[in-house]
This record gives sequence, C-alpha cells and structure tokens, in this order.
Amino acid sequence: MKTTTQIKKYALWVWLALSLLVSLPYLYAAFTTLPGRAIAPLDDAYITYQYARQIALGHPYQFNTGDAPSTGMTSPLFGYLLGGAYRLGATDERLIALALGLSVLWLALAAHLTAALTRRLLAAHERAPGPWPTVAGLLTLLSGGLQWASCNGMETGLVTVLLLAALVAHLDERPGWMTLWLALAGLARPEGLLLTLLIGALTLLQALLERRRLPWRTLGLLTLALIAGLLPSFVNWLLTGESSAAGLQGKAWWYNVPRHWDNVILSILDGYQRVIFGELLGLMPRLRGFLPPFVLPLALLGWGYLARRRDWHKLALTSLWFFGGTLSTAGLITVTWHFGRYQAPFIPLLSAVAAVGLAPLTIRWRRPARQALVLALLLATTAWSTPALQLYRRSVHTVAHQQLALADWLRENIPPDARVGVHDTGALRYLGGHPTYDLVGLTTARGAFPWREGAGSTFEYMEHHPARPDYFAIYPDAFSIPYIAATDLFATALYSVTVADYGVTSAGPTQGIWRADWSLAGSGDQPAQHDIRARLAGLPQVDAVDLADMADEEVHGCTWWQGTLRPGFPTELWQLDYRAPATGPVLDGGRLLNGGLSCQLATEPGEPLWLVVRLHPQTPATIQVIVDGNPIGPWRTPAQPGYWLESLYPIPAIAITSERTTITLEVRDVAGGHYAPYYLWAYQGTPPATSPLPTTPLLTAFAAADATLFLHGYDLPATEWRPGDTLPLTLYWEAANATANDAKVFVHLYDESGALGPQADGWPLYETRPPYTWLPGEMIADPRQLQLPTELPAGRYTLAVGLYPPEGGPRLPIAGTTADYVILTTLTVAP
Repeated sequence: MKTTTQIKKYALWVWLALSLLVSLPYLYAAFTTLPGRAIAPLDDAYITYQYARQIALGHPYQFNTGDAPSTGMTSPLFGYLLGGAYRLGATDERLIALALGLSVLWLALAAHLTAALTRRLLAAHERAPGPWPTVAGLLTLLSGGLQWASCNGMETGLVTVLLLAALVAHLDERPGWMTLWLALAGLARPEGLLLTLLIGALTLLQALLERRRLPWRTLGLLTLALIAGLLPSFVNWLLTGESSAAGLQGKAWWYNVPRHWDNVILSILDGYQRVIFGELLGLMPRLRGFLPPFVLPLALLGWGYLARRRDWHKLALTSLWFFGGTLSTAGLITVTWHFGRYQAPFIPLLSAVAAVGLAPLTIRWRRPARQALVLALLLATTAWSTPALQLYRRSVHTVAHQQLALADWLRENIPPDARVGVHDTGALRYLGGHPTYDLVGLTTARGAFPWREGAGSTFEYMEHHPARPDYFAIYPDAFSIPYIAATDLFATALYSVTVADYGVTSAGPTQGIWRADWSLAGSGDQPAQHDIRARLAGLPQVDAVDLADMADEEVHGCTWWQGTLRPGFPTELWQLDYRAPATGPVLDGGRLLNGGLSCQLATEPGEPLWLVVRLHPQTPATIQVIVDGNPIGPWRTPAQPGYWLESLYPIPAIAITSERTTITLEVRDVAGGHYAPYYLWAYQGTPPATSPLPTTPLLTAFAAADATLFLHGYDLPATEWRPGDTLPLTLYWEAANATANDAKVFVHLYDESGALGPQADGWPLYETRPPYTWLPGEMIADPRQLQLPTELPAGRYTLAVGLYPPEGGPRLPIAGTTADYVILTTLTVAP
C-alpha cells in the first residue's frame, strides 16, 4: 500500500499533467501569435520584467538606469525571482517565456492546494471527504478567471499559491510553515499582509473566547510574517518618502482628487457590487467567463454547513478572508480590469467552500447521481470558462500588434539616447530599447500624484522634470491625455497603430508616436497680455504661483477646495491665444475650482499689492478676495471661452502687514461652471501715473445705477474713407468709482436719413473689460475695428457711441440729458 506521502506526490503529478493540458491553448496563443516571440497578454507584466532586468543589472527600483527610484513593481518577491532568473541567463524575451511557462506550475499547485484546503474544511465530517476535494481542485483548475490570471505572466499565480499554502498550514496547525508562506505572500502582494492580520486577529480572539493561554509562539511567528509583509512599504518609504507603492498612488480610490470620503466609499461599494454581481455571478457580459455563477451560491451553502457544524474558526477564517479580501480589491479604480486579476486568488477558496456545500447536500445520493452531478458541474465550468481563452487570445493579439509594434518601431527609428513619454510603460520600455517617462507615474518617481490631478498637473510635472520626454508613444484619447495631445507638444506625428478589438489589455484601440515639441515650455511663466504688462510696467514682481504645478503650490502653501463635487479631473491644460493683444500663444496648466484657493505669497509690508491671474474663463465668475483672513472685495471676470484672459486686482497697502501674506480667492459665483486660474503673480509698488490720452477729447458722462462712466474721447486717423475700408477707432473710458455694471459699448454708423449702417458692439478691449473690471482712475483704451461694407453707398455718415445692458433694456443715458448716445464725428465715404 502506498504511503500518504507517495499518494500526495502522485496527486501533484496528476495536477501538473492536467494543468499542462489546460494551459496549452493559452501558451499556444502566447508563443505563436508572432513567430519566435513570447507575448504576455498584459502590458503590466512587462513592467515587472523591466524591474527584474534592472535588479539583475544592479539597479533595483530604477526603471531606467540613473532615474530616481520608483515603486511600480507590483510584486517585489516576483520581481526579485525573475531578476535572479535573468541573472542566470533568462534574458530579454526568454524571461517572458519563463514567466508564461510558470503558469503550468501555478495552476497545478493551486488545484492541489485547493483539494488540500477542502480536505481540511471537511476534516470533522462524519464520513470521508469522498470526491469533493478533487472536485474543488478541478473547479479551480477549470475556472476561466484563474486560468487567465495564472497565464498572464504576472505574479497572480504565485500569490494565489502562497495564500492557499498559508491557509492549509494554518488549518494543519503548523505555525512555522504558515509563517513562511504568509511572509512570502506579504512580500509578493499586500493581500499577504491582510491575511496575516486576519489570522492573527482570529487566533487572539479564539484564545480569549476559550479563556485559554495566549499562543505566544504562534503570535510571535505571525509578528515575523507581519514584519515581512510591511517590509515593501518600509523600502518604498526609504526610497521615495511614500510608504505606498506607485500602483496604489495611481489606482486607489483613497488617493482620488479631491478626496470626498463619501464619494470614495460609494465608489468602493460600486466596485464591490461589480465584483460580486459581475464577476462571481456572471451578470456583466464583459466579465462573463470569470467564474461559473453557481460557485458562489454553493459556497454560501458551504458556509451555512460550517455554521451548523459550529466550526466557527473555519467559518470566520474563510468567510472573512473571502469577503474582506475581495472588498479590499474594490479599493482600486481598476478593480475589475484585466479580467478580474485582483480577485483571481480568491477563486480556489471559493471552490473549496463550494465543495463543502456540496458534500452534505449529496450525502444520501447514490454514487451514479453524485457522479452525474460532478460531471455536470465540471462540464458547465469548462463551457463557462471558454470566454477567458477567447479574451486571452485577443489580448495577446493586441499586445503583439500595438505595444510590441510601437516598441519595435521605437527601437529602430529614434536616436538611442531619446526618452519616450508613455502611458503603457511596460513593453515600450522592456522591448523598445529607450528610457521612458511614465505620464501615469507607475514607473516615474512621484508621477502618480500629478496624474491623479489631471492634465494640467501632469503637464506641469513633466515640463519641469529633468527627464522630460523627447517623443511620445501613447494613446491620444485616453483619460486626460487628449488635453496634452491637442497642443503643439504632439505637433509631429510619426507612426500609429490601431487594433480595433483590443480586449482588456489597452486603454484604447489606437496608440501613436509623436516627436515632442517643447518650444512653448515656459511660455506661461510671465503675464502676456499687453494692457496688463503696460499697467505693471516698472513694478517689481515679488512672487508668483504656477497653479497646477504641485511642487510650486507646495512651496507657497496652497490649498484648494471644491464647493460641490464636480466630475472629471481638477486640472486642465490648454494652448490658447488671447483676445486682447499678447506676446503669442501660451501653453499652461491650471486648476478648475468652484470652492476656492488659498496661497501664501512673499510680500513687502506697507506696499500696495497688485494681484494678476491668468484664467481660461469659460463662464463669468465672481471671486471674494480675502487677505490674511480679512475680506477685501469682489473680483469679477467675464467669460472668454477658448481664450486666455489676464485680470488685475489691487490690494491696498494697509492690508499687507507681513512678509508672508495669505491670499484667498473664494468662489462666490461661477454661473454653473468653474473658476479656472492657471497662474498667479504678485507685484508691489505704486504704478506710474501715466494714462493714454485721446487725440480727440470728448468728455461725455453716461449715468449707470451705481457709477458714472466717462468717455474721454477717441482716436480716428481720418474722416474720409472708401467702401471696404476698416476704421481703426480707439475709445477711452473711465469709471468714476467701482461699479457692478456690465454694459457693452455700441459703435453705430448712421446715414443722412438716420438709417443704421455698419456697427461694432461689445465690451471694451476686445470683449475683455466690462465696466465692472474698471479700476477707479484707470483709463481704458478700447481699440475697435469698424468694417465698412464694400457696397456701402458714398455719402456722409454720423459716427455714434453709447452703452447698453447686454441682458436687454434701455441704453445708459448721458448724464443730465435724455440722449442715450454721443456723436463722435461725421465721416465721408467716397465713391
């Protein structure tokens, strides 16, 4: 008779043979899609391969040699294992083949350990466990989700095996082996640390409830496993100052910006219901094939059976680990991405508990009935798993014809020292032969934080980064990248690939390569609008804040908040021109606010402060300016969609009392949109008392409800014109005091009969200066272009000017009269 050890060894060989049979279709797709090349179905796998190569070369945690350390390696243990294999000769694409080939081992061990776990769960049953451990192992082996996860070339299979081994060792009361597997699992992924905490808590609770001595040896060993599980976080903190890995920084809901905790909790719960109903119950078409929907109901029966048996420890251990572990994965934005690879390690546990539910259900059945049930379950599982293989083939095809195609083109066509900006960073770096800049921030140090803020912060971080890219190989339409792709940074397209049926491995069907054009880098660092520059001529700039540049905001102690939660990222990037004359187009990133912004500026006490802001104002806005907690007054700006606008606000000298002044801009009204500041400058001193003067004085006072608006005169180089000419008219305006009026200017040309001819309406200075922006004593030069039609009859015309409310109603009257416009001059139009 064979010994128990011999039976176990024999069983493992059977599982290996079955695993090879199940894995062959997957490996065939991975090894034959491109002749002579092994292809992993996920770009993320190549990230680990690149870190492994760097480990082998003596540069651990440097995704590119010489770069700052980054923590994008999803599994330190797996990375170091592959690094050792690379060092032993499994280099370049041979490493990919090795990682894929390990899928046979992971699946076999997972099935074998599932059977072992099932035997432990059924150990107290009054009869032998029968076929159910084997059934549980087969359910695991045939589950599409675990087949996919084990064959994806990543660490998922290894993590699954380590977690199962720890559970079996714990139920066998072998604390030494349990500690080893938990420690390795914690070094592989955070799930190992979570299981360590759960087992420790249950061990302590059981001892307290049973009023027995605390198992100090077991708790001590669990502490060692806990320390091992915390080691990756400690290394992350030593290298980067952040204990969390870049993957969590880029994907976890609790790093969402802005961090509204109620929304974070709702998002996690939404992700969890997709896990339960989409993956485990098969109610979401794109996740069908992950796990047969009957497994979870059978597992519920299994937990019910453990409860009836009063096997509380096994019930608590398996149920809390399954529901708590899967809930922890819902903390990721990517919770169901990559065909549920984060939930795959829980499939064996669910299979084992499902078998426990079947055992008592069929105890009185005859053997043929049980055999028929088992056969039906296995056939149904096999049929249900078919979409997983189809999806795997599509994903391998996508990587082969998208990521690898780009990598091959880069390797052959750009200079060897060029750096490439990427979104999918794995294959493009590992096989592309060039250092990368990761816009998502998984492999570029601290890049995940600006990525979570949106295109504005992503650009600002990249603009000032010492390794900013020379080329981009990227999706032009994914997440916030369209804002970047719409600028001159992507001016020169070089190559593009499209894979229509792109599976789960890509963010979109198309990726392209562009040569980066940084000629507009820094174009937004100074005010560019001519009237603002003229107003501030001669004044020293005492400080400036580049908004959306997180480093500059941190230096200035900036905080921002939203009054109400708005969808999308809180920063944007635009390359725009100005309506008012400026020095040229500006490329700049900025913030989108409906709450407010507060920053600390360096100032000179006792000097007036001139605050200038660059905006992309898609809606009109009213901002309350607060200085060191003291309200100063409202700051209103008009809508200028599609254009930059620079606006100036004076702060009296009496309000500036220290060398560090806190300026708060509190949003009062943004007409349902958002306040969008991109740059903030501070100037101090008294500007020169020079104002532009009209060549033709004509002082006229228009009476508004809260102010008198003066027209001081105009410039017009001639009074004789021809049809088709453009009249370059400049008007000169001033407000006697601050006003809330928003009147627009009309310039009308009347013929001798009084009929209205050509006209030019709008706010002064190219629609940028409504009266509510006029500072008392400020002369507003208002250039206008009055176009004469080519068919305009010859004759004499009267040129008239007035003001009218844009929302309708009577024009503003000339003070002390009933007239509502003033005649500037009479023009002659020659034939």
